[in-house]
Amino acid sequence: MGAAASRIPNARRTEATTARLIAVARRLFAERGYARTATEDVAAAAEVTRGALYHHFKGKDALFEAVFLQIQAEIGARIEAAGAAHTGLRPQIMAGCRAFLEMACEPDIRQIVLRDAPAVLGLEAWRLADERNATFRLRRSLAALDREQGGGRFDVEAMTVLLNGALNEAATWIAQADDPAAALRRASASFAELARALDVPRDAAPERAG
Repeated sequence: MGAAASRIPNARRTEATTARLIAVARRLFAERGYARTATEDVAAAAEVTRGALYHHFKGKDALFEAVFLQIQAEIGARIEAAGAAHTGLRPQIMAGCRAFLEMACEPDIRQIVLRDAPAVLGLEAWRLADERNATFRLRRSLAALDREQGGGRFDVEAMTVLLNGALNEAATWIAQADDPAAALRRASASFAELARALDVPRDAAPERAG
């Protein structure tokens, strides 16, 4: 067996260990928050040594970032899927926006992405991940909607900034609320009013949750 072939099992073990550490850390970060989660706890729950954890990640910040980026990628995919379930640009945009607001009630997104990540990773890193996974989708859809309406109907970049900012602030508000479900209902109802800026029919705007 050649050297390259012999490295394949090691590569698979490394990949499996990394995935296990991220999965365990995601659960613990969601349950306890970043500050109350120690690398020793993650290693023990993943059934690896602390040295093994540090072999794969430089420290708690690096592990947290890996978890955060995994969740951000999932958020982007779920926004895409929510929009794809509808026909027409306006309903697709509104479905993606509502899906994002609903995700703010989920424990891992609520704690990791919306509560801890801005402080742990910094707002610049948080915004960059948001751009790569969600904001560009909103910008792309708004640009397509503007073209569909003949072009020049609205300022695509400014509209992207305004809507994305509103969504992120609303999601953070939901995540920090004592009753996230109630906050989601209020945010969804209010976002339906903002939808008028795109001339979205009322029946295509986010429905009142609950």
